[in-house]
Amino acid sequence: MALDNNTKKFVFEHNEWELKFNKSLNNNQISVCLVSNNSETIIPVIPIYGNIAQKISIIKSYRFLNTDLRVKRTIGIYSGAVDNTIKDLASINGIDLTKHIEIIGPQEKIIMVLKVYNSSLVIDNLDSSRNEKIIKKSKRSRTNIVMSMLESLETNGDMNITKIVYACNLNYQYCSSIIEDLIRNKFIEVSENSNSIIKYRLTDLGTKYLKKLRDINDNNL
Repeated sequence: MALDNNTKKFVFEHNEWELKFNKSLNNNQISVCLVSNNSETIIPVIPIYGNIAQKISIIKSYRFLNTDLRVKRTIGIYSGAVDNTIKDLASINGIDLTKHIEIIGPQEKIIMVLKVYNSSLVIDNLDSSRNEKIIKKSKRSRTNIVMSMLESLETNGDMNITKIVYACNLNYQYCSSIIEDLIRNKFIEVSENSNSIIKYRLTDLGTKYLKKLRDINDNNL
């Protein structure tokens, strides 16, 4: 494995690394990982996409991957632009940012490229003997999503569902389902609003639950 400092791309040798799919690491289902031949080193590869706020949310949701001792680094492949806030946050959370990853074969021939298209991690196989394109989406666990939602409410105060969807990079239907569960468990509540816009706020019980979720993650360190 090597980092090209000029292009900021990572290069892996095909005979030393293998692509593995759908590995579970610290309650996150990671669609794509690079695993060394001796299986001692795992490098999760995550897609970082969307606007600045969405990219920040994605980075935060994967910040505990490096607590697995086999994970020496995490690589985030991003689309579009990244600002200094994203770069600093990624660095703090042990995520190396790059536009794409190249996997090379004999005579340094590029045989595979990993990049991000829309919200998916796309793997282009350039080996002439195999013509295929694999599209993988990294999935966050429900626990990580709940923690992200509660953290957003803790940080921003009262939020409507649209802002929660935007901040946590969720689809509307799934977000609604989690909100219903959080209300049922009294972790959040509907706040009074004179503008007839339904907003949600974190309850005292929700604050305690958020602390519990953080403690669980911290115990993995």
